[in-house]
Amino acid sequence: MATGDRHIRIYSRKEMSFEAMTNFYNSLKQNFLKAALKIYPVRGIFTGGGAITPYSSNTISISSFTGITNEGNYLDIANQTVVFENLNGIPYYFGVHQIEIEVPDPLPADDGIEIAPIPNQPRYIYLQENVGVTGSPNTVYDNGDTSLTIVVNAVTGTTNCGGRTVRVWLNTPLSIDNGFYEDCTVVYGTTDKWIGSKNYIITTGNLHQVAVLGASSTTETDYRVWFKGITVSTTDISSDTDYVYLGKVAGTGGVITTGDIDQTEVHYLFINTITKSNLFQLAKDLYGDDYVFTDLDARTDRSYGTV
Repeated sequence: MATGDRHIRIYSRKEMSFEAMTNFYNSLKQNFLKAALKIYPVRGIFTGGGAITPYSSNTISISSFTGITNEGNYLDIANQTVVFENLNGIPYYFGVHQIEIEVPDPLPADDGIEIAPIPNQPRYIYLQENVGVTGSPNTVYDNGDTSLTIVVNAVTGTTNCGGRTVRVWLNTPLSIDNGFYEDCTVVYGTTDKWIGSKNYIITTGNLHQVAVLGASSTTETDYRVWFKGITVSTTDISSDTDYVYLGKVAGTGGVITTGDIDQTEVHYLFINTITKSNLFQLAKDLYGDDYVFTDLDARTDRSYGTV
């Protein structure tokens, strides 16, 4: 579940190859997926909540919701307010992407990193399921004062995401002490380091690099960044199976009205009355005879609608 649940990285604690553990994990994942399909036959759509409403200038509110991803993973997301710059007259697409991150949140540092017996170096020991987008940054600058400036367009996209939160950490931790990652507020703009506006963050520390290595790396692939929460994209993700699609908001120059928000019935479905027969019938409607269902009588109990 993308609710902060975590599982241990077994391969980093045992004398077993990464490839062997990957094959084993993928085999388990397929079996779990088959089991999930029996319990949650409705995939890639919502089973409750997720309404997009105006909140304030450049900000919308998304109500808490539950849903099933196309891989059969269950999502349970709390209410969120999403800041984005909607100056341009183009649509902005909203979706939820499930990821696994190495850094636990929130857990004590010594519960997420340990000194591995082999090779006697710090290792992340948990993966945590969450939502957002993760990847390497575009560029890393050493500011010379123990802080870093990191361009994160590769993860946020090029749209102004000022005010949103990005987490940054090293792919290989250097210490089990606090400070092995930072949550930073995205700034959109230009600096003396580049021309033109970009999304970037400025860290307060260097993730223990100077203390351990004597200098901070400026190699992008040494870092990972996590763009937290709901994804806002200028690319149409309405048919992208990597996302549970929410809807789109028109670019209005700041003030957002309900008329600027589009949540189509194709991608936004909720069930008003949930009973066993409701879900059986809904699953049959969606999947036909691909699966065998029982208790298909009582169709009159089924009540669902679209927004």
